[in-house]
Amino acid sequence: MHSLASLLVTAALVCSLASASNPVSIPIIHGQLNVHTKRLAQLPRFEGDSAKIICIVPHQNHLYVCTLNAIYKVNFRGSVSLYLDIQKAIASQTPRSLNYDNRAHGGVRSIAFHPDFPRNGLLYVSAMESRPSNPKQFTYISDTHKPIAADSVLLEFKHNFGRGVPDHSSYRNVFRVGMRVFDHPIKQIAFREGLLYIAHGDGSFQSATAGGGQRNDALGKILRINPLRSGNSPYTVPQSNPFMGASSMKDEVYALGFRNPHQLCFGNDGTLYVADAGRDNIEEIDLVVPGGNYGWAEREGTFVHLSKGGLVSGVQSLPSDDAKHGYIYPAAQVGHEGRHGAGFVGQAVAGGCPIENNSPMSGNYYYCDFPKSGKLYYSTISELKSARTTGSPSQLTQARTRQATIFFDHDNNPGTPPKKFDSLGDLVRYDTSEDIGDRADIRLGRGPAGQLYWSSKANGRVYIFTSSMPGGPGGPV
Repeated sequence: MHSLASLLVTAALVCSLASASNPVSIPIIHGQLNVHTKRLAQLPRFEGDSAKIICIVPHQNHLYVCTLNAIYKVNFRGSVSLYLDIQKAIASQTPRSLNYDNRAHGGVRSIAFHPDFPRNGLLYVSAMESRPSNPKQFTYISDTHKPIAADSVLLEFKHNFGRGVPDHSSYRNVFRVGMRVFDHPIKQIAFREGLLYIAHGDGSFQSATAGGGQRNDALGKILRINPLRSGNSPYTVPQSNPFMGASSMKDEVYALGFRNPHQLCFGNDGTLYVADAGRDNIEEIDLVVPGGNYGWAEREGTFVHLSKGGLVSGVQSLPSDDAKHGYIYPAAQVGHEGRHGAGFVGQAVAGGCPIENNSPMSGNYYYCDFPKSGKLYYSTISELKSARTTGSPSQLTQARTRQATIFFDHDNNPGTPPKKFDSLGDLVRYDTSEDIGDRADIRLGRGPAGQLYWSSKANGRVYIFTSSMPGGPGGPV
């Protein structure tokens, strides 16, 4: 019996057209959800360019927005203030510097506030920092014998409640990860029940096949630690970690087999959602469990990943006995579309969060084709949880991917009709006065009341989906 994935990829291989190849032939569903959005805030320009917004993180009654060099505090009326200049903090406390030589993967990546922040004032930042001249004096989860000039780092700062901002002097280096190339480094971080989850890319160039994911290192992994200092240890590893004490994998590893896990987000019930950007063929939405192996670089989506080839030609159907490897396959997947055999086609997934707040957008997990098109996708939470992601290839199933229609309140006037867009990318190009080319660079983030925000690196703006607020406009069609 052939698996559905096998039949689909075979059909794509046989029937692909020069301009419309796609390894996933199940179509995306359109026209079932209308979402409304409006502007919230404009972040300051940096070095003559629009702010490169990397993350949107809620804490108490504010949003904290990461850019290449700093973290800004944004209130729900759109007021923006500088919260922490990471670049200045590092330079003031160390001989090193924040590194954003690669502006797509460098600089500040994420921020997370300790659950006991009201008492201890601690917050954590993931970033790329220049490599120390004396690396043996630092704690590395893993390193490489041919490192680049920057490391992935986790930093700790302490908030000064009197001044209302963190003290630069509280800078503490929690851990470092050595990188072979300046691509797919440390990503988003988030707390759950006192433990910090860290997404880390596989350390490979776009479309490279030599990246990590399966090796005994921090690359291509979701890590989990308690970041608090304990005696002489800069952090501790919980005894409940799935590889604790195993010689085959680092104690800090929570799950493995990822390529470029941009975002991680927890559902109300603790389900960990991770959006993993693929190589030339498949974008994944994974529901992550402790000890799970999500297949990269041996698998890309529900396909065998080949060391050569591009779009469609770089994957093949799963063997019938693939269950023996124990891989976990995506709960939802989106195929790239373009010329057969193409390499980088400018399509990649940025994840958001499940919305579970009884708003018109509630009941779905949202994700986005972030680089160029900005298409806003969603899958129902129920379908994601019921997808069969292990076992025989013939039995694998995925949640359907749907695409929302966007309505933009362009003038902040409820008396005028909103403008309709098929994608957030089209909206950004409309809402930006300067020429931004074909890049939209969308990021998604959830607010403290479960509402959904989004941003664009192209214009440095933060927007809110008003449909993600209880009682807001829009909803299922």
